[in-house]
Amino acid sequence: MTTFLQRQPWATQKIYPFCTHEGSGFGRSQDDLEKLVLPAVVAPGLAVRGSKAYQADQAINNWLKHLEMER
Repeated sequence: MTTFLQRQPWATQKIYPFCTHEGSGFGRSQDDLEKLVLPAVVAPGLAVRGSKAYQADQAINNWLKHLEMER
């Protein structure tokens, strides 16, 4: 994944990261991603607990609304 990310033309791009987890949230992943995709802008991400993903509708909707407000 690192090699793929490093080889992409990220200028003028915006990345919207999301993931599932079982307790670590993003860990260091969002910080690592920001370093790999410079000069892209990395928006605030959404980390959903995998065991609760089936009921994450409201969290996803809130995240999307927050992203829309940032534009």
